[in-house]
Amino acid sequence: MTNFEWNKENGKFTMGYMQAILPNLDVGLCTFYKTADRKSGISGAVRYHTADCVITGEYIVRGALADTNERIFKGSYYERVDNNTVMVAELTYDVNDRDAKYQYGFQQNYLSGKLRVTTDQNWQLKGVFDQRISPSANVQCSVDADPAKSDFKFGFSIQFG
Repeated sequence: MTNFEWNKENGKFTMGYMQAILPNLDVGLCTFYKTADRKSGISGAVRYHTADCVITGEYIVRGALADTNERIFKGSYYERVDNNTVMVAELTYDVNDRDAKYQYGFQQNYLSGKLRVTTDQNWQLKGVFDQRISPSANVQCSVDADPAKSDFKFGFSIQFG
């Protein structure tokens, strides 16, 4: 799969290529250049997939000068546990700052609703429950909790249309 894109509004050129090298293994390369601030970037990616699981890895280098380039490694894991449950994990490592961040979560599907819960490296919990009550109405409850700071937020919404 090859992708070329030129965005005239912000002067950005993007080019990407992804190739299957084995039945379950893909490798790819993507590059971009922005004319306005003369920043460029390149990334390489690998993806392994089966019927129920996807594992990806990506290494990104971007910036204006060689000394100030950002170097980031990203890895993610997605698994369909059963027909109604999906679990995901993502790790981002900034090579320059030597800083790692992760996020872990799951989604549980019900007959007319779904529950999504995530947590990150600071143990901040975020959860959303969506329930379709009719073909044109949806109820959503959300919670955002930071137990370390004793900060808890709750939200509720009803959507029509």
